[in-house]
Amino acid sequence: MSDDYIIPDAPDKDYEATFTVLMPSNQKSTVYKISVKAGEPVEATARAIEAWKAATDPTDIQVKEIRKVVK
Repeated sequence: MSDDYIIPDAPDKDYEATFTVLMPSNQKSTVYKISVKAGEPVEATARAIEAWKAATDPTDIQVKEIRKVVK
């Protein structure tokens, strides 16, 4: 993110980002809200996306079984 759009010395404000996600095989979307503090909306958007990625990135993956698929 470019620092050209960040207002220096701007007090951080509270922002709430709303993510609407439609998972495969679901019929309805699910809404998730993430709160962030930022100086302005562009910075808040970037921080919310970073928070979303951190929250949804799988960190504990366990494989129960792998087998060869015969066609």
